[in-house]
Amino acid sequence: SFEFAKQLMDLWGVGRRQINDGVVIVLMRERRRVETVVGSGLVHVLDDRFVVDELQRSVMLPFFKRGEHGKGLVQAVRAMQARILFEMSTPANMSQHGYGQEQG
Repeated sequence: SFEFAKQLMDLWGVGRRQINDGVVIVLMRERRRVETVVGSGLVHVLDDRFVVDELQRSVMLPFFKRGEHGKGLVQAVRAMQARILFEMSTPANMSQHGYGQEQG
């Protein structure tokens, strides 16, 4: 469930705490369900429409239907990475959202 995925994200400390820019994807094969949790620092880039429509339905689902779950997850990560890099490609966007700053 979404709540379980959120708990994993918090427990594992995914992303940078001060920016909350983590992402967790939980695949529940037996339930035929996938949950994606996006930290508040990335929701402006990885919004619900992108996650559900593009990422889950268009990227992951075709692989999952063929039983290629690992490939579907890898392609999802690549799609998120590409979108983040595109959206954060300007210095103003990077600094506004904490990217390119030193870790402390």
